[in-house]
Amino acid sequence: MSEDKANSGEVILISIYDISPSPYQPRTYFDEVKLDELAASIKEKGVLQPITVRAVEGKETPYELVAGERRWRASRKAGLDAIRSLVEVLSDEEAREIALIENLQRDDLTPMDEARSVQSLVEVYEGNKAAAARKLGKPDQYVYQALELLTLPKEVQELL
Repeated sequence: MSEDKANSGEVILISIYDISPSPYQPRTYFDEVKLDELAASIKEKGVLQPITVRAVEGKETPYELVAGERRWRASRKAGLDAIRSLVEVLSDEEAREIALIENLQRDDLTPMDEARSVQSLVEVYEGNKAAAARKLGKPDQYVYQALELLTLPKEVQELL
């Protein structure tokens, strides 16, 4: 593995500092204790699964994170200089979709982060809730219920 530019689908080592977070990350809360635990594991065993990045032009860093933000953050905490990264050629829409779906498939999103992610995915599909549900592998009702959370008063949303 090298730090050179890679072809799509290739895994290479990329400097931690050459990667910026995804603007499409639906997660707003990262549990610091869990990140510390993951960092300890990474110090001992390394990053077992590469993160996914895409090359970007005209930004502060040459790469943008698509999936694996917890691994990237924990690797920084662990003091790594570089991280195994799967480089993909993706449009903004594709990167957004992957970030949303990857996070929605996890169980540790807050209900409001999940609802905002579902809303974002529905926007990707131009308001088509059924298409968003199919992409997630969830029933249509899941999408409707998640979106309903966004209509709750702000005070109730903050409690969730």
